[in-house]
Amino acid sequence: MFWVIWLNVLLLTLLLLFPIFLEINKKYLKGKNKNYNKMLKYARKAHPYIGITVIAIGAFHGYIMLGGKLILHTGSILLLMLVINGGVGFYYKKSRNKVSRKAHIIIGLLIVLAFVLHYLNPWLLS
Repeated sequence: MFWVIWLNVLLLTLLLLFPIFLEINKKYLKGKNKNYNKMLKYARKAHPYIGITVIAIGAFHGYIMLGGKLILHTGSILLLMLVINGGVGFYYKKSRNKVSRKAHIIIGLLIVLAFVLHYLNPWLLS
């Protein structure tokens, strides 16, 4: 089970790095580096699948660690935030609505904070 948790941490890090890489491309590389653009094209396609995988692994992790019980704690809040952010992300992909893009980014940052809280004190809500 230990390796599954760290796989999810790695995947969550990849999700977080994607918008940072986009900003680097936009501000510093000005979109002119062909190899970097190829990497971003692949990352853009992989981003939603990685997000779905993070949600699935997170749900599996919670199910196993809580013995199949539904208990409100920092992990369940984190999982709920991931699901909401996935929905906002899919809405943005279809609508190209700038407000939903900003919301997706803000929720993503809140997810990082929720992850740190979950890592440091998973039973804070109990």
